[in-house]
Amino acid sequence: MGAYHYPVPRDDIERRVVQRATEDEAFRRLLLDDPRRALEQVVGVALPAQLEVQVVEETPDRLVIVLPVDLSGISLVAARVATGDYTLGTT
Repeated sequence: MGAYHYPVPRDDIERRVVQRATEDEAFRRLLLDDPRRALEQVVGVALPAQLEVQVVEETPDRLVIVLPVDLSGISLVAARVATGDYTLGTT
C-alpha cells in the first residue's frame, strides 16, 4: 500500500477529529461505526480506497498505544510523505 498525502497536517486532523467527537455525540458514534466516512467529513475529501482507517476508543480498562511508522532506511522525501509531516528535516 502506498503512502497517503494528507491535505492538512496529520496532527491537525487528529486534533479536529477528537475535538469534534468530544463535542458532538452523533459524530462520535459515526467515528466509531464508520471511521472512513467520519474522517472524510473532517478533511473534506474522499480518502483513497487503499487507506485503512481505524479508530479505537480508550476506556478505563483499555490503554491504546499507537506506534509511529518505521522511518528507518527511507529517504527524507519518503518519510515526509509517509507521515504527512513536511517539516521533517527542516530544523
